[in-house]
Amino acid sequence: MKQFVVDSSYHQFYVADLVLKPDAPVNWTDDDVSKHHLTEKHIAALSPVADIAARVTSCGPDDPIPDFADSFDFEVCTEIEVPAVEVGVFGWPWGMEDRYRIQPGRCSILFRGYATERAEAEEDHYLVKILPVNSVL
Repeated sequence: MKQFVVDSSYHQFYVADLVLKPDAPVNWTDDDVSKHHLTEKHIAALSPVADIAARVTSCGPDDPIPDFADSFDFEVCTEIEVPAVEVGVFGWPWGMEDRYRIQPGRCSILFRGYATERAEAEEDHYLVKILPVNSVL
C-alpha cells in the first residue's frame, strides 16, 4: 500500500499495463465523466473530482483496503488486459506513482472517491485497489 499525491490534470490519472504504456483515452463523453472513468483495452483513465492534484491510496492484490474516516461517495469497478506482469498507477503524463506484479491476463480495478464535496479545500481522497480478475472484495 502506498499513499501519494498524483498529478490529475484534466481530472484524470491512469492504471495501465506497465510495459505497453498505451495512449491515454481522449474521447471522453459526459457519461464517462459522470461514471468517473474511461476504460480501454490496456488502460483505465480514472477521473477524480479534483483537478491538478489528487490524494491517492494505492493497494495491490495482497494489501487490505484501509478504513477511512469518510465513507466513499462513488465506486467504480472496471477491468483492463495486462499481458505483461506489471500494472502501474500513473499521473499525467506518465508519471509513475506505484506498480504491482500480477499474473498476465485481466486485472480488476476498484476506484473509490472520498470527501469529494471537499475537493476545493483539497480534502478529497481516492482509493485504487488492483485485483486479479474474479477476486472477491
